[in-house]
Amino acid sequence: MRGMLECFKNLSVVGILLPAALLLLPGPRAAAQDVITDDGVGGMTMLFAHSTPDPAALAMGSTAAVGVQNPAYAAFSNPVSVLWSENRFQAGVGAFPGSRISAAASGRVGGRIALAAGFCSQSGESYILYDGGGCPTGQYSPRYITAGFGAAARIAGPLSIGLNVKYLRQDLAEQAIDDALAADIFAAVEFAGFRIAAGMSTLRLSGASSLPTSITAGAGYRRNFGQHAVDAALQMDWYPGASGALQAGAGAAYSFRDMLFLRAGYCHCSAQAPLTSFVSLGAGLKIRFARLDFTWIPTDGTVCAGLGVAF
Repeated sequence: MRGMLECFKNLSVVGILLPAALLLLPGPRAAAQDVITDDGVGGMTMLFAHSTPDPAALAMGSTAAVGVQNPAYAAFSNPVSVLWSENRFQAGVGAFPGSRISAAASGRVGGRIALAAGFCSQSGESYILYDGGGCPTGQYSPRYITAGFGAAARIAGPLSIGLNVKYLRQDLAEQAIDDALAADIFAAVEFAGFRIAAGMSTLRLSGASSLPTSITAGAGYRRNFGQHAVDAALQMDWYPGASGALQAGAGAAYSFRDMLFLRAGYCHCSAQAPLTSFVSLGAGLKIRFARLDFTWIPTDGTVCAGLGVAF
């Protein structure tokens, strides 16, 4: 027992210090999960709305809509995933190099209702400000914020529905601040280890008129083999407002005794999609109710980490 407590203590210290250290590191300029700080792509703005802050989902090719590795971040994707979780409550904080920090939590109320909440703040690459005479007067760092709440309900047998409402804000310059309300709407079923979900992500409710709205569909499968378990997920997003841009992700995970996790994924993005294509690798460690997740994007060197609890 003393050894377990000491191990948890060490895990907590590492999990707190590592995300803090990541915030001090310079992030890759063209990272797959970095936001785009110009007027957007394919006529869309606020592209950061489709950049997942969940290290576990990112490690599986950004397949959060059907992911069960860490549903704490369900308020950023599909709240139905909370109903698929083996835990009643989960929460986490995550950090990306130099720019992003997030916090999220979700839980079940009884066996048929789920609630989720999340917040993410990210800074863009700073640029120099000039006066009318061309002289530098300072610097400005763009800021991107997502805050949201979600709920899901099991309505009939394996069928569930979910809704997220998200506040989005981007500060590109002192006089260029924009915000919007958006929603994620999903219907999903779960049976015999399979998970299937379909819906719309980042549907505009008010504010900015060119959000990266997508039609999202995905499927996942999980199976236990005694002390071992495997999980696979596929997700596709079609952006009708960006000349039919496509984003398709696939990922797999292996776990041993629900303690050690290994993950890998790939996300393919067409030229007009919000993200760029990337390969992802990840690992996780869970001791009792504490968990630590890492993800590495080999294509651009991005590293992110998350610390969480689940019970």
